[in-house]
Amino acid sequence: VLVATPEPIGAGSAGPAIRAAHMARVLATDHDVVLASGRGRGVSPVDGRPVVDLADVDVESLDAAVVQGRVSIDRPDLLAGSTPICFDWFDPFQLEALHRGGADRIRRMDLVEGARQTLLAQAARGDFFVCSNQTQRDHWLGFLAAAGRVNHLNHEVDPTFENLIAIAPFGTDGTPSLTAPGPLRAEFPHFGPDDHVLLWAGGLHDWLDPTLVVDAMPAILEAVPDTRLVFLAGPHPNTSLETMGVRGEAIARAQELRLFGSDVVFVNRWIDYDERLGWFADATVGVVAHRPHLEARFSHRTRLLDHLAVGLPTVTTGGDPAGAILTGSGAAVSARPGGTGDFAAAVVTV
Repeated sequence: VLVATPEPIGAGSAGPAIRAAHMARVLATDHDVVLASGRGRGVSPVDGRPVVDLADVDVESLDAAVVQGRVSIDRPDLLAGSTPICFDWFDPFQLEALHRGGADRIRRMDLVEGARQTLLAQAARGDFFVCSNQTQRDHWLGFLAAAGRVNHLNHEVDPTFENLIAIAPFGTDGTPSLTAPGPLRAEFPHFGPDDHVLLWAGGLHDWLDPTLVVDAMPAILEAVPDTRLVFLAGPHPNTSLETMGVRGEAIARAQELRLFGSDVVFVNRWIDYDERLGWFADATVGVVAHRPHLEARFSHRTRLLDHLAVGLPTVTTGGDPAGAILTGSGAAVSARPGGTGDFAAAVVTV
């Protein structure tokens, strides 16, 4: 069984690579698994499994494949062959594409259309599809219906269409043992031992809104003066992705508010997978924010899973499925997207 992602898999792995590595680990209990990356060889941070280069995979030797994203573009022979394919649609990359391309309008249009065409080809070829939550499944059922896969023949066999698309959960892996202080306070020695730390863990993507959290800091500091905001803001491990402008916007806003480097700080490297949870030992509240848009509605925020794994109270903007689960269970407080005052009040409450 091939499990393949376009993302680099190694110490510095992002959400898609982490999901692929965990899928490979689970499937390996009953199958011979090849874990492959479109960004070259590596070692799985989940179980030490060797990661092969997608270009080196012998498609003819496969009994089945579970693939993400642009893998179908990088290895078109997968689609052309007869290997049963499961497409993992946990990452709504066509909605992320709406936020890519910067100021280049033609580039933005090309990215969105390219994603649409990729998904149409996958919808036509796929034998099975999985996603991460029920909201995503509803979205993809609509897409598959438009592609002709929700039809009377499939309905006669399976009126629920669970045999066409199902939920493959993406959650937490055990409960880590955290010991304070962790590496965060060592990174910033000007932090006091009793300071409250707001931690933004994970990438700064253009579909997120870190500037909202920065803008909330003056009101938070007025109510709780010994508060610090930390962004784990290193470059994304997938170097093929364009630089996200939202990172510079958040830094510029922190500088404008005269908070940069003191009350608002940025860790300018990607934290390794097996080290990331240690940073939570020094955190008081996990924070994440997004603007009101479709990507949020159909997302599955990996960073919220880390908050859940370590038991970190969370303040998040509403509208995404994972955030709704945490908020509904009392593990998070939700604020209105774009509402600086709402976000500040939620942080102070927590």
